[in-house]
Amino acid sequence: MAEFAQAKLGHGFESIVRETLIDELDLSGLSISRRDWMADRVAGAMDSEGKWHPPYTWPGSDRVKPKGVWFAADDLYVTVEAYARLLISIMNDDALSPHLARERLRVHREVDGTRYWTCLAQPASICPDPYGYGLGWTIFGYGEDTIVQHGGNDFGEHAFVYYYPRTRDGVIVFIIGGNGFHISMDIIDLIDEKQLLSKHFRALIAAYLADRERASPESRQ
Repeated sequence: MAEFAQAKLGHGFESIVRETLIDELDLSGLSISRRDWMADRVAGAMDSEGKWHPPYTWPGSDRVKPKGVWFAADDLYVTVEAYARLLISIMNDDALSPHLARERLRVHREVDGTRYWTCLAQPASICPDPYGYGLGWTIFGYGEDTIVQHGGNDFGEHAFVYYYPRTRDGVIVFIIGGNGFHISMDIIDLIDEKQLLSKHFRALIAAYLADRERASPESRQ
C-alpha cells in the first residue's frame, strides 16, 4: 500500500504521512522513522526476562535501527499526548467523507476462524459479531456497541489502543516490557467495566501459551 501511494502521488511515503497526517492534524511528537529530535526521549526496551536494552536495538543483536528508515506497518515513534490527539481525530472522523467514515467502521475481512484469533472467550455469548479487520484497525461488534482496536507487541514493549465510536470513550496503554500484554489487560479491567476486550484477548493468549507449552522440547521428553 505504501508503494502504491508513492507511485500514485509521486513522492516518498514519509512525506505523504507528514503532509496528510502529521502536519494536517498538528501531531508533533509522532514519526514513522527514527529522528534526531527524539534522541533523549525514546524509552528503552525491557525483555520478558527483565533485561534492559538500549533504544533502537533488536534483541540479541548489536544492530541499531538506522535514522530515516520507515516501515509502513511497524515501528511508530509517538508520545502518549500525540497518540491521544490522533485517537481523538479518528473518533471525530477528521478530514474524512461520510462514506469513508462509515467504511472505516465496517468489517472488510473477517478473522474469526483464523488460528489464535478465533474468539475463545467464555461464555460464548460475549464473543463479538461482527469481528474482523476494518480499514487498518480491528472491529469488534457487541450489540449496540462497536469497539475499534489497534495495538502492537515487540520483544520489549507493548501498546494497546481502542475506542467506542458510540460513546466516544477511548483507552491508550503503552507499556515497557516483554510481558506488557498481561499488564495491559489488568489495566483495562480496572478502567473499562465491560471488560469485553480483556476477556477476549486473555482467552487467546491462554490458548497460544498452551500450544507453545505442548510444542516445547521439555514437554515432549
